[in-house]
Amino acid sequence: MFDLNSKFNTFYRDHVVLSRDDQNQLNEKRRLNIARLESGLSDYNLQKNTSYKIVDTIVQGSMAMHSITQRDNNQYDIDIAIIFDKANIPGDTNRVKGIVAEALKKKMGTFNTNPKVKTNAITIEYAEGYHVDFAIYRRFAVNNGDYKYEHCGAYWNPRDPRAITNWFNNQNENNGNLRKVLRLLKMFCKSRSDWSMPGGLVLSVLSSECLSSDPRLDITFYKTICAIRDRLNRSHEVYNPIASKVSLLFDSKDKREVTNLSTELTKSIAELDILFAGNCAETQAMHAWNGFFKHDYWSNLAENAESSLVHMKDKKSESGSLMVSLFVLGAAAIGGTLWLIFKGNREK
Repeated sequence: MFDLNSKFNTFYRDHVVLSRDDQNQLNEKRRLNIARLESGLSDYNLQKNTSYKIVDTIVQGSMAMHSITQRDNNQYDIDIAIIFDKANIPGDTNRVKGIVAEALKKKMGTFNTNPKVKTNAITIEYAEGYHVDFAIYRRFAVNNGDYKYEHCGAYWNPRDPRAITNWFNNQNENNGNLRKVLRLLKMFCKSRSDWSMPGGLVLSVLSSECLSSDPRLDITFYKTICAIRDRLNRSHEVYNPIASKVSLLFDSKDKREVTNLSTELTKSIAELDILFAGNCAETQAMHAWNGFFKHDYWSNLAENAESSLVHMKDKKSESGSLMVSLFVLGAAAIGGTLWLIFKGNREK
């Protein structure tokens, strides 16, 4: 496989991994919205003569797994689990979601839209593109002093709010490439605006199942996406990593997204075949990865490399012309000298 690993690592470091400033901005929005909810809940309690209280908050999703990638349109998801004691809140899930939405609404200020009540979360949407999802949990103590948790969806469902993050971190510790591969796969999935691709958890499970390993990141990624392609050719089903009998594909949209991933991976991997040709040039390899990721980094890299080649050819051409000119001038000078010598000898 043509070795562009150095440039592949640069792409990953500079254009895939979220910058420290952007990470800090996301964390600030997380803190701000938790404070907004707690303040709104305090106002709600005063108004309704209730005493609802959040006892814990837990970062979830790609923020917790540190797998967020750079996005041109700021479409970042901030997932937060908010925990109540079971005895402190109503048993009806719709009522609990209504309380949280109402508390947030009291502190929305200049927001153009109110919080959206969804089946599994309450969502705040920023005009800049950010989404904050509050997933609601209740907890109750068990005999050994630990807590059991239940998630507020259509009904209360047993679920540990830390389980997915713990699973992912354990998988990544076994092979630190998992987070890198997942980030790169996410970049592929969002490389075309008209694609509808699976969410982060489905991509995490597939990456974990199919992860390859090589000292070179470009080979690691290539082998992993080939394994994912082959895995999806066998089956499109994807199961929850902490509940192996529970599918992560809840509806036709989820299933269609996995089908899209299978289709586009198959086509895009085929276009990388040039990387294995014995006569593959560096610019061809750059164009191949640009075809895969559709990112300015790769297109600019190829364009600059091609410009350098043209410049070098022009330099060689100029050098060749100069050599010919010098040769002609030299020959003329030598010829003139010989003629003078010959003429002098004749005159003697």
